[in-house]
Amino acid sequence: MPPVRTDSDSSYAEPESESESESESDESDSDASDSDESDSDTSDSDSSADEESTSEAYGVYRGALKITVRALDGCTNQAYENSYRYAATLVVRQGPGSSPHVYLATNSQSSAGTRPLGTGISGTDTRDGREVNVRFFDTSYADGEIEGELINNGTSAGLAYNGLNFPRKFGCGPAAFATPYTDGLGEASISGEVTEDSADLTFKGGVTQNDRAFAGRFTA
Repeated sequence: MPPVRTDSDSSYAEPESESESESESDESDSDASDSDESDSDTSDSDSSADEESTSEAYGVYRGALKITVRALDGCTNQAYENSYRYAATLVVRQGPGSSPHVYLATNSQSSAGTRPLGTGISGTDTRDGREVNVRFFDTSYADGEIEGELINNGTSAGLAYNGLNFPRKFGCGPAAFATPYTDGLGEASISGEVTEDSADLTFKGGVTQNDRAFAGRFTA
């Protein structure tokens, strides 16, 4: 490429002939094109490798979930704990890029301590055919380890996919009563090992009203 003279550059070399300049420009464009293709191939290869690695965890795992709920009694201001054990199902599916979608739910959805947990939704909008990806958790998978943290609980779908069923007491004294209640999650995290034939996942967090926390483990 011919040098360009600036006001501060008193030494100025004459440009090469037009044909030589064009020849070097063509070679430079060709090299740049090859470099772009190489970068694109490398990027595609890395993305493909990430997705292939993540796909090792894809599947349905049926096992057991043990969960402990620590709740605060609003009348006595005392905390108490209850532990439960339920049959549960874990589903790991393809998400955007190398971020898998993880769904964990107890087979029963009506008893105390049962809960759904979903890290995201992927699909196609039936109205306009656009691809839709909604993320509730930021997830990652590498070397058999899945990790995720709740980043979005502010949608109506968020409550449907991430909640904790636990009776909530209304009132104090003789007139108090408790009723089944589903709280949305204010914070939550998941971590554990998922392979082609087994899963061991722990999770913990709390509800939006900050008066009950939970911790659990799923094994299959």
